[in-house]
Amino acid sequence: MKRGRLLILAVLALAGGELRGQDAGGSSSNRHVEAVPGSASRYDREFVFPLRMRNISLGASPALWREFTMPVNRETDRRTVLPPIHLTCERAMTDMGNAGSLGWGFQLGYGRYGYNYLWNDGYGDREVHVRAGRFEAMAGLSYHYTIATRFEAYARAMAGAGITGYRGDRSGDADEMDARFQWNAVAGARYFFTRSFGVYAEGGYTAGIANAGLTYRW
Repeated sequence: MKRGRLLILAVLALAGGELRGQDAGGSSSNRHVEAVPGSASRYDREFVFPLRMRNISLGASPALWREFTMPVNRETDRRTVLPPIHLTCERAMTDMGNAGSLGWGFQLGYGRYGYNYLWNDGYGDREVHVRAGRFEAMAGLSYHYTIATRFEAYARAMAGAGITGYRGDRSGDADEMDARFQWNAVAGARYFFTRSFGVYAEGGYTAGIANAGLTYRW
């Protein structure tokens, strides 16, 4: 009788051990699948700008850089009326894994400023007030490098056209427009609070020297 009880207990213990082993093996297998390098979950989690990822950013600069406006003779004052606002769209076209990725995109920008200059009307110098609006449209390439989860550094260079319209308060003045070749080069960083939404800041040779704002990727 005692032997029978011991045999039953041994069978039950063996069966329980096998079940625990199967459960542990299954969970280990699941963990292994999630950790496979290159899997979709890991790829999306670790790389900010992978192949075919699209990104759109909207930001503003504190002031319009004088370098990006027309020089004026006998100028007495210059001020920013509307700081440059930039809309930038990018798409990843080449993925180099841990070495980063390359993208292409375009940028639209707009800002307003004013200035005064001295004009001799035959009776002496008179100060003329001018209002100006500047629009730019550019396209170019960018390089992106993921530093940490949801955080990347990037560099971008673009070229296109800068168009400025002027209106002065001098009697007989007509509206004028100036168009010229324009380029910019910036370096910056992006951090995403969620899978899609984040913030960015960048600076360099650009209309506003530096700008920052919101960014969205999909």
